[in-house]
This record gives sequence, C-alpha cells and structure tokens, in this order.
Amino acid sequence: MRTLDVDPINRRAAFANVLSDVPIMSLNSTQREEVISRGLKDREEGVRKAAGKLVAKWAEEVGGIVKVRRFLLLFASSGGERGS
Repeated sequence: MRTLDVDPINRRAAFANVLSDVPIMSLNSTQREEVISRGLKDREEGVRKAAGKLVAKWAEEVGGIVKVRRFLLLFASSGGERGS
C-alpha cells in the first residue's frame, strides 16, 4: 500500500484509485482506521481530499447518511477503551 509513500502523487493515487476499489467490509476495523487516519491527516491537501472522497464512498457502501452510526462503528476499536 502506498499510503506512506514519500511522493504525494502516489499517496493520493492509493486513496483515489487503489483503495476506492476495495470494499470497506474486506478490511478489518484496525485497517480501516489506519487507512482513513493516514489519509485525513496527510500533509498534502490533495491526499486529504482523496481520503475524504474515499470516506464518502465507503459511507455510501454501508447505506448512506441514514446509516452513519453503523459506518462510524466500523472504525470503533475492537475491544478496550481509547485513551484521551
């Protein structure tokens, strides 16, 4: 996966092309959280935008705005509490 590549073009392509073809349910919660976190926190605006579009696509996959709660639960940590 090129989400950590030094070239922002490759990182953007990872979100816009590669990951957009991956069904959200094929990734476990840790993988989903890692991918989205990397993308939305990237230093390059183009990468952040591509990651945002990926989040929107995945939200549609799980039922759109009506099922946002379910979508957000997909990113919940499995077991244990998160630190503040």
